Amino acid sequence: MRCLSLVSVASARLLLSDLPAKDGSFYGSQGDACTACKDTAVTFKDGGSDAWHQYCVCYAANAAALAVSTVGATDKDDWVWACSVNTGAIGSNYKECFPNTEGKVYQNKFGDSEAPDSLK
Repeated sequence: MRCLSLVSVASARLLLSDLPAKDGSFYGSQGDACTACKDTAVTFKDGGSDAWHQYCVCYAANAAALAVSTVGATDKDDWVWACSVNTGAIGSNYKECFPNTEGKVYQNKFGDSEAPDSLK
């Protein structure tokens, strides 16, 4: 039998209220969108749902760059995030938030250093 912990859900909602501020439906920078994705994944892990944290790879895209008409538009930073296991599912405009460009051995999907289980 599956049970849903209401305490975990309530805790996750409270933590999600600390996400970076939005301007309407969008974040003001790629960094804010990526932070929101990371914080959401970590919040759900802490709330008891490890699946999202295990499989989520954060991506961000600037929706302003995708607008059909930008004539007269002054806002050039309308960032959104997505959590996916591959870019093919979300489109090529999304860029990975925390790529391991330095070849770090113990970097997790969220850009944090993480020792392997055998060293903890």
